[in-house]
Amino acid sequence: MSLFARYGPADPFKVYISADMEGVAGIVDRSQVDPAGAEYALGRRLMTAEVNAAIEGAFAAGAAEVLVSDSHWNKRNLLWEWLDPRARIISGGGRTLGMMEGIDASFAAAIFLGYHTREGHPKGVLGHTWDHVKVAELELNGRIAGEGMLNAAIAGHFGVPVVLTTGDRWANEELAEVLGEVGMAHVKEGLNPLGADSLVPARAVQLIRERATAVLGNRERYRPFRLEAPVTLEVRFQEIAFADAAEQSHPAVTRVDPETVRYQGSDVIDVFGAFAGMFQ
Repeated sequence: MSLFARYGPADPFKVYISADMEGVAGIVDRSQVDPAGAEYALGRRLMTAEVNAAIEGAFAAGAAEVLVSDSHWNKRNLLWEWLDPRARIISGGGRTLGMMEGIDASFAAAIFLGYHTREGHPKGVLGHTWDHVKVAELELNGRIAGEGMLNAAIAGHFGVPVVLTTGDRWANEELAEVLGEVGMAHVKEGLNPLGADSLVPARAVQLIRERATAVLGNRERYRPFRLEAPVTLEVRFQEIAFADAAEQSHPAVTRVDPETVRYQGSDVIDVFGAFAGMFQ
């Protein structure tokens, strides 16, 4: 049996952190999250500080190892010289599991940091689903899904529960509707897609650190989220041309209507591969 098998709260355990940027405290505008944006340098600093808080909270709870997936945009956002040296970081592209690259059954828990609402939420700050230009709506097994639900299902495929989600209040509550029991750290509350009532960074960092330690100390209460197989994916695109391209991306992708395509796979990993292929 692996050294990191889950025996109980006192035993060594591994924590996986998937870190996005739109849900970070103080982030309200695309100029802060786009690498070409005028305030992107600020966004990187704020994101790195919150990631460090989650890392610190995990080690305070007794984690033996923490792996962070830099999961925003080009996957090269975190400021390496500022990061907690105890953690390992997955950075850059060429991924097979997207925002969940590196997850496997050896992890006891996953944390989703800086997450945002799905496309179309009236108050979700910078809400979108995968690609804000192309995707109007995503469904998994008939249920409208955001990035959080998709990523939770990938974690669940490996038997890993999501124990904490941090970000916009509306994003946290959206994911809680899917997962049932999950720890939450509301670092801001969206007023509209481009405005929020936010904690200042120092308070957000403190909250994330405290919540990470608390939920990981009780991690046995959380359960993995799994999608029943076979898994059916439907993607409604913003334009017919995007659906045209998606239909040509895989022989098993079928057309539902002018803007929508469908793919049925053996499991969520299969489905994710087909979904990601629609954007290549």
